[in-house]
Amino acid sequence: MFVYGAWAAAVNADHGFTVALRSGLGQGVYAFVATFGVGFLAIKTYQHFGRGVLGFFLGFVFSFALMLAIPLSVHTILATPDKWAAMSLGLVWGTLYLLWLLWMESRRGETVL
Repeated sequence: MFVYGAWAAAVNADHGFTVALRSGLGQGVYAFVATFGVGFLAIKTYQHFGRGVLGFFLGFVFSFALMLAIPLSVHTILATPDKWAAMSLGLVWGTLYLLWLLWMESRRGETVL
């Protein structure tokens, strides 16, 4: 989670130390809390819809939407100038994490979280 915060701070460093610190802390704290929440939503949605293709798809879509909406809201509230750049690393790794988590859940047939 430190990496995501450091990334957000780095891409906003041109806007001053306070902006970089604010965006870095916002992204870092969000990444820590959201990893568990988004993962939980993905698994529970997958299980709810029958552990098939539909569950996998909806688990990913709902979780990705949440994974996108929350940091976008956080960076909008914090007035992060380069919010999309600040979120990009987390979105890429978060997408890969969601796909991996759902794939592992489909292979196990039991709850990962």
